[in-house]
Amino acid sequence: MIDIHAHILYGIDDGSKTLEDSVKILESAYKKGVRKIFVTPHYIEESKYVCPNSRKREILEELQNIFAGKIELYMGNEIYINHNISEYIDNDEISPLGDSKYLLIELPVYNEYLDLEDYLFRLRDKGYKIIIAHPERYAYFRNDFNKLLDMCRQGIYFQGNYMSLYETYGKTTKNMFIKILKHRCYTFMASDIHRSEQKYYKKVKDARRRVASMTDKKYAEKIFVSNAEKILTGEDIEINFKEKLSFFDRIRGNE
Repeated sequence: MIDIHAHILYGIDDGSKTLEDSVKILESAYKKGVRKIFVTPHYIEESKYVCPNSRKREILEELQNIFAGKIELYMGNEIYINHNISEYIDNDEISPLGDSKYLLIELPVYNEYLDLEDYLFRLRDKGYKIIIAHPERYAYFRNDFNKLLDMCRQGIYFQGNYMSLYETYGKTTKNMFIKILKHRCYTFMASDIHRSEQKYYKKVKDARRRVASMTDKKYAEKIFVSNAEKILTGEDIEINFKEKLSFFDRIRGNE
């Protein structure tokens, strides 16, 4: 697995608090075969979670030195949606994933963000590729699933928290996760790990097997590994719209 969502830069957000905690998380990842991780601390405008890239790089370098030759770490952020994202990137406050144009964006859990789709497509016009973090947790996608399907059709990517399979966020979230998965709207799987006591990496292989059993092995390989590799190489992750649309139509016909 390549993990594109992990809160392991200590002392920055609600994730890892100490160097020791970060080391424990990375040791767990290494033991379970995870070799590449994007570190994605929260960036929430006008909150205490506004650590600039300069500080993040210092901590990342410290951790990378400890795990040199074992795990490769890449810069990133989980960016809570706001209308100043491109400016914050230009000012070196927040970071896309690695050296790419892929942005990991978090939405409000309950209230739909005003003009969400218009704003996301304005970001895309600037060359950014949008990944929505853990859509299974957002109430308005559950209330209107067609909104998620339409965004998927139009090229918005979605990252699922594989721990949703284990009811980590409740049964309703698990059911939504499975629904999104069966529509094949996930482009990535990730841990969203925050603390060393969370044993999320122990579930990686089992989660991948479960996903493959509900879809197929080729799709599971893409969302756990190969799509994330394309972030690192700067490649586009293409969606076959014709194939997806026919798949959506078949699913809708059975609902």
